[in-house]
Amino acid sequence: MHFTPPKHHRFLLLDALRGIAALFVVAVHLPTALSLPFTAEGQLAVDFFFCLSGFVIAFSYEKRLSESVSFKDFAIARFIRLYPIYAIGSLIGLIFSILTFRFAFHSDWLQMPWLSWTYLLTLAIFLWPTRLSSAEPSFNYPLNVPAWSIFYEIAANLAYASLVRLRIARNWVLLSIVSVSFALLFANVVAAGRPLDFGPRQAGFGLGFARVAFSFFLGVLIYRAHRRTRSSEEKRTRWFPSVMITAALLVILSAPFSLMHTGGFHLFEASVCFPAIVYYGAAARVPHSFARVSTVLGELSYPLYLLHFPFILLMNARRFLSFAGAHAALFHWIGFVLISIFAFVAWQVGEHIELPIRRVLTRQYNSYKQGLAQSSPKASKQNTHSAT
Repeated sequence: MHFTPPKHHRFLLLDALRGIAALFVVAVHLPTALSLPFTAEGQLAVDFFFCLSGFVIAFSYEKRLSESVSFKDFAIARFIRLYPIYAIGSLIGLIFSILTFRFAFHSDWLQMPWLSWTYLLTLAIFLWPTRLSSAEPSFNYPLNVPAWSIFYEIAANLAYASLVRLRIARNWVLLSIVSVSFALLFANVVAAGRPLDFGPRQAGFGLGFARVAFSFFLGVLIYRAHRRTRSSEEKRTRWFPSVMITAALLVILSAPFSLMHTGGFHLFEASVCFPAIVYYGAAARVPHSFARVSTVLGELSYPLYLLHFPFILLMNARRFLSFAGAHAALFHWIGFVLISIFAFVAWQVGEHIELPIRRVLTRQYNSYKQGLAQSSPKASKQNTHSAT
């Protein structure tokens, strides 16, 4: 297993789009008093993340999973990639939840005894949703609400790796999963009129699997189409396609037209627009001068996504909201400033805490594997043969 720093990613435009989508998620979670007018559908960024994840995981692992990488090695690699920031976000969420709920809101289940807080932290440590426990909060991950998507992300990753290792990850199998998932989403979103927000709450727990399976395996299929149709490296760099693809994502997440706020249109965006953005974004070549900005946005996206919510929770305290109400003319500027602060903090945590932890865990696992290889009967036999 080799540790690869984020700066070595190949798809620069997709890195930039991931960072932009994470900023929209932060903006949509801001308190109503500070909400920005152009972030109406920022929650749809999660569906874009799932689709992009399917593409990137297939690009990074499909060949290696089919030839050399074991299911265990893949699972450990994904754990090392996803868990450190998740754990940091959960611990911060516990501290900020206690501070906010006990000293600001004074309401119902939030006034829990310390044993209940310990129980929620235990569930969070094991990535266990409250839907599968006796906990009563409506959210599956109440200490850090956005963490719900990590549970489904890991489930999709492991399902995909299983299909590849079993040699059954055929296109028709993935198309069947996508079709069944789409049918379930269509029946609930279009026919029943429910919003496409399955997963964060206990009520939509089961349909959360359909939501992630649809976008994730669609992303895998997009990678396979990209692999077959991509041209050679002589493709010239052009600004216009990259600008248009970025503009398309901005329009979708800002939703300037009333039609774009309907469940049916959300499903259309998840099934047509996001896959098209990933496909054409992977094929786009951006100028070298844009590489640094794209890399920063890509590295920023994951820690920002998982660390921002506890800080926003504190902003719902009465005193902060009363201050914001007394300075109505500064609402939007305050929102911009706070997003910038969140981004800076997330960047620092990612650079100085997450990356070192990932390097250490990767090095320790490689040492463990090396020890197993050296102590295996085959290695012992080879050493004996060499000695004689």
